[in-house]
Amino acid sequence: MSKRKTCDICKRPEKACYCHTIKKYRNNFPVLIIRHFNEESHPFNTARMAEMTYDNLEIISSNHPELDQRIESFIKDHNPFLLFKSHYSRKFNCKEEEFLYKAMIVIDGTWDQAKGILYSKESLQNLHQLHLDHDVESIYKPIRKACSKSFLSTLEAITMTLESIEKVNLQESLSPLKYVVEWQKKWSP
Repeated sequence: MSKRKTCDICKRPEKACYCHTIKKYRNNFPVLIIRHFNEESHPFNTARMAEMTYDNLEIISSNHPELDQRIESFIKDHNPFLLFKSHYSRKFNCKEEEFLYKAMIVIDGTWDQAKGILYSKESLQNLHQLHLDHDVESIYKPIRKACSKSFLSTLEAITMTLESIEKVNLQESLSPLKYVVEWQKKWSP
């Protein structure tokens, strides 16, 4: 039996490729995604969508041999905050006179995977943690469950945050996620 052909870029089956929906955006605010290694091959990985959409974004795997050095270097160079909801996080508020951060770090993975990454990296624990306060339901919800109604996919969280920081409408950036969800709903019972 032959294996299905997949797109070299988005890694989806060719028939379900979402590359044509990508709208590139040059974000001025740098983003570092630390992606749990199990998420790399996930067919609905929204960190990959974010990487394809945003120019000033880097992904590093949680099992990369130089992960600690890369995190430290990013923190030293950019003064980031960690976009992560926890007992210690504050509500994200982007008032120019108060917003001192120059970049953000996002952890991509299931809730347990993300917590595992955070609690294994002291450098991440020492960052200011901010969370989004929103009332929108995740586009992702029909195909991937979250442990809370307020959780968003990595792509949605980055897009919402960049919209607020850069004062632009980035809703087109969500097109690949919308496409994948609609495609998947066609094949789901």
